[in-house]
Amino acid sequence: MTSFVPPMTMADFLQASRGTWLNRRSIHHLDHQDDEAADSNLVIEPFDASDPVVQRVCDALQVASDRAAGGGRFWWESNLKKAVRNDDYAAVIVDVLNRATPVRAFCFVTSVTSRKNRWLALTLRR
Repeated sequence: MTSFVPPMTMADFLQASRGTWLNRRSIHHLDHQDDEAADSNLVIEPFDASDPVVQRVCDALQVASDRAAGGGRFWWESNLKKAVRNDDYAAVIVDVLNRATPVRAFCFVTSVTSRKNRWLALTLRR
C-alpha cells in the first residue's frame, strides 16, 4: 500500500486539484427569510510560467515575471449547463517564488477579466 504524499509546491497542489469539482453551498438565515442552497462546478486548470496571464499579473504588480512558477485558472460554472464558462465568475492565481525562503511563495489572485482588478497577495508557508 502506498502512503499519501502531500503536495509540497503550489504547482503540485494545482496539478493534483486539476479538473471539475462539485461546489455545494448553503446560506442559513436566522431571520424570516428562507434558507438558500445551490450547487455549481469549480473547474481548476493549472498552467506553466509561459502562459501570457503570468506576464500580465506580474506587470500589474511590478514583480519580475521570471520569479513566477506558473499558476492556475478557476471557473465557477453552473452544473446544469456543462462547459459554459463565464470570465465574470473566474479567477487566476499566479505562484511567485520567494528566492530568499524557498518554502514560501506569493500567490497573486485576480479575476480573469481585466476590467475587474481585484488583487490579493497571499503568503503560503509549508
